[in-house]
Amino acid sequence: MNKSRAVAIFHGVGATALAVGLLYLGALAADTYSLPILHSWALMHGTIFVVFPVYFALSYLLLLPVARRIQHDKNQAPAAH
Repeated sequence: MNKSRAVAIFHGVGATALAVGLLYLGALAADTYSLPILHSWALMHGTIFVVFPVYFALSYLLLLPVARRIQHDKNQAPAAH
């Protein structure tokens, strides 16, 4: 597998996992504090189609520097001694 492809897959899977985690924490906090949009009932009835893409985009952007750093490190040739 191409190294850049592996980094892209890692970036996508990592962003998805982080988005799911943020969704869970947001629903937990919303249920605890009775927030109207993010609570579990609202998520089950359609709000998830708005909230999850936002969390995914946020997660993708947050992990972008990490993915670029990994990509840069993998493309860099080892130093000759």
